[in-house]
Amino acid sequence: VQIIFDPEASDSSIDIDFIVEYEELDCSSQATVSYQSIVPKAEFLYNPQSGEAPLVVDFANNSENANSYKWYIFKSEEDLSDVALDPNAGLIDSLQDLFNQGFSNPVEDENFELTYFRPGDYRISLVVENSVQGCKDSLSMIPAEYIKVDTSWVDAPNVFTPNNDGINDIWIVETTSIKSLDVKVYNRWGKLVHSWKQDNITSGEDVVSNAVWNGTILGKSLARTGVYFYVIKGVGWDDRKHYRKGNIHVFTGEKKL
Repeated sequence: VQIIFDPEASDSSIDIDFIVEYEELDCSSQATVSYQSIVPKAEFLYNPQSGEAPLVVDFANNSENANSYKWYIFKSEEDLSDVALDPNAGLIDSLQDLFNQGFSNPVEDENFELTYFRPGDYRISLVVENSVQGCKDSLSMIPAEYIKVDTSWVDAPNVFTPNNDGINDIWIVETTSIKSLDVKVYNRWGKLVHSWKQDNITSGEDVVSNAVWNGTILGKSLARTGVYFYVIKGVGWDDRKHYRKGNIHVFTGEKKL
């Protein structure tokens, strides 16, 4: 009797039990064979799945019985089914980010951390190999899954009340995936009352903690109630330029302008 089954991938030996039964004589015999797997199994985890640029993603290899690893990074619209046959098809639109972080193409580390500077949707594929036996396996993110790096965006509210009541006391510039930002606020006569400028911004939290206006005149005396004017210029990590301007209705409790 010949029985053929797919071998199991394992980093350690596998015990296989063989049982032979002879029903007419009501007897049987059993033997255990230790099998050392020669096939690998590709598995990986990644975290986080989404966020603004620059987005730092950790890739953790969970493969079994492999000692060679190749990670391919793709735009989400690419078909990854033939990555093992054509590994250069559909690679990330700019490999400079990989090279700047000291990686080759493909990334051949077992585990690694990659920063996505360019907004977009990305997927990955891992090809693993047991170099002793020459067996390979691959695993790609399914089409419904992807790593999403948010597109750049800038906005600002048109009213706030810096009266120290703990509600809406600061004016916050809202951003996503912004690389540089120039924020200026003027009173009705064109006098500058607040400004902030920075390049190489690494997170929206950095903007929130530094670009906010607390309703004071250049950080000193409290502004009077009235209408102010803001101008915001920014550039996203996707190289999109942003320009916002508008009025801010400020209610401080001080006498109106």
